[in-house]
Amino acid sequence: MVFNSPRLCHFLKNFHFPTCGSILLTLLYCMMQYRQASEVAMQIRIVAGSNAALYKQIADQISRSIAAGELQVGQMLPSVRQLARELVINPNTVAKAYADLVQAGIVETQAAKGFFVSKRRQVYTKTERLRRLDESIQSLINQSLTLGFSADEVLDRVRELFGKVLRSLPDSSS
Repeated sequence: MVFNSPRLCHFLKNFHFPTCGSILLTLLYCMMQYRQASEVAMQIRIVAGSNAALYKQIADQISRSIAAGELQVGQMLPSVRQLARELVINPNTVAKAYADLVQAGIVETQAAKGFFVSKRRQVYTKTERLRRLDESIQSLINQSLTLGFSADEVLDRVRELFGKVLRSLPDSSS
């Protein structure tokens, strides 16, 4: 059995428990390690004054973390209540973000276990993916015009940020 804590590992090797106590302690420790290892220590930041809804901000940041390889397939996400507590928001907001991620095929739910990063698959048709992309691009165009950016400035920035994201991906070949 592998232990992450050298002190506890040493303690378990050198201290002789009665058989039952040893099994229970080892089981308890393994459960704690599994819980810590499987839950995501995500750094989600929400901006209350943003144009994007809170649930959308959460879903976008989780999607970005998955795309960047920070979250791996099969990795457990924090529970709805836990994430809501950490962000000091209503649990329904987190539940809506998770529901959007499930609908998009990015996250899957396992009954009585929680939400997990799912294997990447296309759940939308090409037409629907293009429609969603066009919607995002239209929003970008509108905000860019409002902020006074030229088309060239926006395209340069998009190329720069897109390249940065691609370089951060684990299997990036660009």
